[in-house]
Amino acid sequence: MTQSLSIRLPEALYEQLFETARAAAQPLETVVLQSIRVGAPPDLAKVPERFRDDLRALNHLDTPVLWRVAQTELEADKVTRYEALLAKNQRETLSDEEQAQLDQLRDMSDVLMLRRAYAYALLKWRGQRIPPLQDL
Repeated sequence: MTQSLSIRLPEALYEQLFETARAAAQPLETVVLQSIRVGAPPDLAKVPERFRDDLRALNHLDTPVLWRVAQTELEADKVTRYEALLAKNQRETLSDEEQAQLDQLRDMSDVLMLRRAYAYALLKWRGQRIPPLQDL
């Protein structure tokens, strides 16, 4: 399904899009749609359903709070325990309790990484300068 939308563009932006379409030998509509796709907030369609509501909630946060979410890290004791359980799991079979802990820590880590990545994507979309990947 497609929807129709009529918008007014500043003359300079229209000319830029028109020239881009002409140079690329593409219809103006194609160039406008691609520009919107590239500039739109991240799409959650490929994110597992169980994480979507949590990530959608980030859309409503103001920029300073979103920065705090993006810079959140797993507590050091949890990281240490997670790494120890991963190492032990490679050497031997974990007890049921240890496996449950590993699963819980893995889930916490996954949620944290998805939240951070989505927060950084939203910040970039909002025009914020994001640090280079090696600095994250």
